Amino acid sequence: VRGTEFDLVARTKRSLPQHRTYWKALTKAVEATDRWPTREALHKALKIHCGLVEPIMDLKGRIVGMQANSTALDAMTQQEFQDYFTRAMAALSEALGHDALAWMEAA
Repeated sequence: VRGTEFDLVARTKRSLPQHRTYWKALTKAVEATDRWPTREALHKALKIHCGLVEPIMDLKGRIVGMQANSTALDAMTQQEFQDYFTRAMAALSEALGHDALAWMEAA
């Protein structure tokens, strides 16, 4: 009907191959460098580095710490994860001194 308004909702699902690539890159970086004790520790470091954090507040509203946000499949849209993935792989590549994804493929 003419004049009808519609709300559009993006329904793009998260990319499971990209998700697996992310964790494979972290695993390879941990195995090759021993810089991080686990891939989960590297994941947390990357989230903090990329600013994917929220403050932890006490009951008076004071910030007492920071907590890394989740990148779980149900916590982020595909676009949000894509943006994070790009920043995280750039940061990891800088930390390693070479392209983390190309290095992972060669390993």
